[in-house]
Formats: sequence, structure tokens, C-alpha cells
Amino acid sequence: MGTSGAYGGSGNAAWNRARRLLDDVSVSAPSETGDGTGDGDNADGDDADGDDALADLAGALADALAGDDATLSSLSAPFALTGLLPRRRTSSGGGGGGAADGGIRGESRRAGRTGDGSRRSVARSAARGGVAIGGAYALRSGNREALAEIGLDLDELRGLGPRAQCSRILDAVLGEAGHPDEMALRLAAAEQLKAIITLPSPPTEADALRGFIAAFVFQMGLVELRADLAKGLIDSATATRKEGRLRRYLRRRAAALLVPTTGRMSIAEFSAHARRLVSDAIALLRAR
Repeated sequence: MGTSGAYGGSGNAAWNRARRLLDDVSVSAPSETGDGTGDGDNADGDDADGDDALADLAGALADALAGDDATLSSLSAPFALTGLLPRRRTSSGGGGGGAADGGIRGESRRAGRTGDGSRRSVARSAARGGVAIGGAYALRSGNREALAEIGLDLDELRGLGPRAQCSRILDAVLGEAGHPDEMALRLAAAEQLKAIITLPSPPTEADALRGFIAAFVFQMGLVELRADLAKGLIDSATATRKEGRLRRYLRRRAAALLVPTTGRMSIAEFSAHARRLVSDAIALLRAR
């Protein structure tokens, strides 16, 4: 479940506090019965909204993310779509980059955080995730023009299976996941792309955005919270149970986020809404 790998975590006070508060979270909700075992994500009867320890942990996680990205509190003009996509470098040599390979051969695909010294950009990452979600809806509806905005071809995508379609959209929008933060973003976006592309009745645009924001905050938190697991300070089974309760809590809080929509969104609107919603979610969790 974790995204941190060998990443040792940030050493600042805000994240250290969040890790300490993780210790206070019970492995089971007060209303749970039985032996407390399970997969940590689908347990019934999780009274998460009434758990002060979970609320404190989620608030500390939000405090830390807000401290990492000062732009969360100053949402002025939306990010330009061209600035959110990976930079492309056309390869020299014959035959590369046609419809058969999606036009990505020989191209540079990095678009986000790439090293420990680079600054965490929560708002921009959420906006990029919104672009990927918009791409999935464009595929679902057959919107050729919207897909072209992010460098994708409708006919080529329709020739792929659902899993490959998801991967192609994520690659085109997010590029390579060269940092744990980038893998966290990819995992959060992939959850929604899978639902949008594969379900007979996809989630509404508003629900997909809410689900993405909850998953994104959760996965970004895991990058740091799982640093203790990598150091052997917490066992995997205990971590999984606590993480499952945190995931459900964040989903429940995200359900309160307002997503004004008057019909089908453009890809730029998906991006702008995702950027605003992550700021709203951080504020909501901090106000606990």
C-alpha cells in the first residue's frame, strides 16, 4: 500500500508530529467487534468521524502539506494546461512517434517532482491529476478534441484495452513517476481513471474529483507516514490497519467538498476544480 519505498521522509516538525499522532490511532474503530483483523480498508462499522485520534492525525497531515506548499492558500489564475504536461522531445531517426506507439517514443516524460531537494507542489500536482481525470472522461465520451489537447488520439486509445488506456492517459499527463510524490499522484489518479473507463455507469464528475482528492491527500500522507515503516519503527500489519482507517476518514470528509458543475467539464475545468478542491480539503481537515 505504501508509496515511500526507500524514501526516509521529511524531517520537519510538522511531519514528525503527524508520525507521532499515527501512534495514537487505534488499529480498529471503537464500534468494531471481533479479533480486529482485516484488510485495513473494507472493515464495516468504522466510526471514523467520531474518532478524535483520526481527526487529529488528518489535521496534522493537512498542516504538514500546507506547510510544504505555500501556493495552497493563494489560488489565483489556474495553471496553464501546457505547463502541466510533460515536456516532449521528439526523437531523431526514422519512424518514431506514430499512432501505433502513441507518439511517446524518444520523448522526455518527466513533469513533476524529481528529487529530495525539489519542493513539494501539492496544488500543481492536484491540478495535473484533474487533467488525467478529464482525459478519462474525454475517452469515455469520445471527445476527440479534448484528447488532442493532451496529446492523445481517440482512435488509438479505442484500440487498447482498459488497463492500457489508463496507463496511456497517465503517461501522457503525468509522465514518469521518478519520486515517491509522483507515484502517490499516479496511484490516486489511477483509482478514478479505472472507475471512469471500466464501470458500466461511471462516477459523476463531482464524485470522481472528490474521490481523487481524498485518495491524493491519503497517498501523499503515506509518503511521509510510511517512513517509520521503512525504518522498522512500525510493523506492516499495524500500519495497514491504521492506514485503512485514515483512508476511510478522508473519503468521508471529502464527501462534503462542493463541486459546482453545470454540465460536462472541459479538461481545463477539471484541472482548476482539482486545484481548488485540494485547497478546500486541506482547510477542512485543518479546521477539525
